Amino acid sequence: MTGISGSFASPTAADLLAGADLVLGFGASLNNWTTKHGALIAPDAGVVQVDLDEEAIGARRPVDVGVVADAAEAAGGLLDELRRRGFRGQGLRSPALAARIARGRWRDQPYQDASTESTIDPRTLTIALDDLLPADRALAVDSGHFMGWPVMYLQVRKARSFVFNQAYQSIGLGLGAAIGAAVADPGRVTVAALGDGGTFMSLGELETAARLRLPLLLLVVAGLVVGVRLAVSIPAVVVEGRRWPQALSRSWSLVAGHWGHVLATLLLAFVAIGLVGSVLSVLLSVLIAPLALNGWLARALVQAAVDALILPYFLTVWVLLYLDLRARKEHLDLDTLRADLQGPQA
Repeated sequence: MTGISGSFASPTAADLLAGADLVLGFGASLNNWTTKHGALIAPDAGVVQVDLDEEAIGARRPVDVGVVADAAEAAGGLLDELRRRGFRGQGLRSPALAARIARGRWRDQPYQDASTESTIDPRTLTIALDDLLPADRALAVDSGHFMGWPVMYLQVRKARSFVFNQAYQSIGLGLGAAIGAAVADPGRVTVAALGDGGTFMSLGELETAARLRLPLLLLVVAGLVVGVRLAVSIPAVVVEGRRWPQALSRSWSLVAGHWGHVLATLLLAFVAIGLVGSVLSVLLSVLIAPLALNGWLARALVQAAVDALILPYFLTVWVLLYLDLRARKEHLDLDTLRADLQGPQA
C-alpha cells in the first residue's frame, strides 16, 4: 500500500498515484484534498467512481464510469469478474516497488531538525513516538496547524484505526473521537493528537477518559506556536519555488528567533483588517441599501467587496514579513530575490 492519498501523501506515494492509468474510487469523493487539487490523477487516466449516493458520482470531478453500489460489494464483484475472465496479472506490484514504498515514507525524507534546548521539532517528536508506541494503535487527529505532523509521521496498521475529524474544519473534536476509538477497541493504545485550542475546548472529556480507564495517549501541540512558525510557508512556495515539505521547514527556520515579531505583526495586521473591514461593511451596506436587495444577497455582495479590498493589503503584509525575515537572517538583497524569482531552487 502507498498510504494516504491526498495532500498528506508522501512524495513516493504521490509519484506512484499520479502515474496510474486507471483510478478506482470506492466511496471516495475525489475532492481537492484527496487528489491534491487534481495533481494525483493523470490527465489521461481513466476514472471510475463507486458510491451509494448517485448524486456523489462526478460531483467533485468528471469521471469516465460511475457505479451506484455498495463499495465492498462492488469491489467483490469486480474481483469475481476478473477471476471469471482468467485475469492473473499483478500489475506494477513487485518486490522492488514494495521496497521503494517502504523507503519512501515521510520519516525517510531529510529535514532540518529545528529543535532547541527548550523546544522540540514536531517532526522529531512524532517520529520518536512512531518508534516508541506499539504498532497496533489508533490515531485520532483534531483540526489545526499541527495536524499534518501526526498524519504524516505516525503510522497505523489499518484504515479503521485512523480517525480524521476534518469534515467541517472545526477544532475540539479530536479528544471525543479518540475516546470513541479507545472504547471501541480498548486492547490497543489510542493516540489523541490535539492542538492547544482544541484541548481546552474539550477538557471536560478528560474526566470520561479517566473514569473509563482508557488506554489513551494525549499528544498536545501548541498550535499557536506551530502556526506562527509556519506563517511564511506559502511565500516560500511562491517566491522560492519550494515543495510543501521544504516550504514548511523553510518557514520554521526563518521564524526561529523572531517568533514574537512575527506574531505581533500578524496580530496587528488582523486587527487592522478587522477594523477596516467593519468600516467598509457599514459604508457599503449604506450604499447598496437603495437597491432593496434580499438580505442574503446584500450581505454576500458586501462581504465579497470587502474581501476584494482588504485581501491585497493582507497579502502585501504577508510577503513583506517574509522578505523582512530573510533580510534579518540572510541579508537578502535585490539580486538574490531576483534570482529566486527567476529560477526555483531544487
